[in-house]
Amino acid sequence: MSLDALIAGRAPSYEGEARWGPQIHLAVKVFPCAEPPTAELVTSVRGVVFKGSKVVVVDDGIDSHVMPGGRMEPGETVGQTLARELLEECGWTLPSPCLFAMIHFRHLSARPEGYRYPYPDFLHLLFVGEAGDYRRGGLKRAGEIETGSRLVPISRALATLSVEQRTILRLAMTARK
Repeated sequence: MSLDALIAGRAPSYEGEARWGPQIHLAVKVFPCAEPPTAELVTSVRGVVFKGSKVVVVDDGIDSHVMPGGRMEPGETVGQTLARELLEECGWTLPSPCLFAMIHFRHLSARPEGYRYPYPDFLHLLFVGEAGDYRRGGLKRAGEIETGSRLVPISRALATLSVEQRTILRLAMTARK
């Protein structure tokens, strides 16, 4: 399904802007989504991982968020990317992930030289589920952006995270099975 068809008539749950370094300025919209969009716009896959009354929170050195994950590597499926990224960033498996939202990014700045990702629009898919096994040996830290993860009571996460992250957490809680 095309991006235009997917978001036509839908109101975003969150709208804002982000800066990634000095060159990249983005408009950010979070949409509830149960149908996967066109694959060529998806650059990253992320998961909100619950364990009972707690949620995994990841620190990226600047802020905290509830969506560990990352870029798809060539030849990977969405499911393979999600499993690999969750293991590397927080050590958890997610046995039954469920797509619940997507983040739509639109570049507000000129295309950076050498930029190899979709432009001007790209997507991150967000999945939700209950944690499976914890595998400390799967954690990857050297050279990674994220500096650590922890299980946090949902109520505390809702009280301390940014507006964008609280919105994502609430959407995940609604979609949680």
